[in-house]
Amino acid sequence: MTKLEIKIALYTLAGIIALVIVYFTVKLFKKSDGQNTVDEAKKAVKNNDLSYKKTTYDSWAERLFLAMQGAGTNTTTVFQIVESLKTPSDWNQLVTSFGIKKSYWFEASLIGWLQDELSTGEFNRVRSHLQKIGITL
Repeated sequence: MTKLEIKIALYTLAGIIALVIVYFTVKLFKKSDGQNTVDEAKKAVKNNDLSYKKTTYDSWAERLFLAMQGAGTNTTTVFQIVESLKTPSDWNQLVTSFGIKKSYWFEASLIGWLQDELSTGEFNRVRSHLQKIGITL
């Protein structure tokens, strides 16, 4: 191997190592941040303030995940579900039911998924409805 080939190989290896470090750092940060979000939401749920049965939130959480997983996002489903929420406890129960979801390279709480999958305007629509029911993102 020539000096140039060795240099190229070393730079390539250093780049790969740097990417691996960044990947695992981001993954660790997002996972812990998301889990804190879910834990806080769970504590904030007031059962007497829920508008629906808990099974409804579980069903919605699954529908949201399917609407956002993979290529494209079914924003109609996202808006229908979010705009059905009437109280802060509704939102917190939905976040709790959603938990931490993983798809290929991405792992996050509901808030993380919404931020990742929705455009700025779409996310602002979600944020606006949540503000009406007393939730600030």
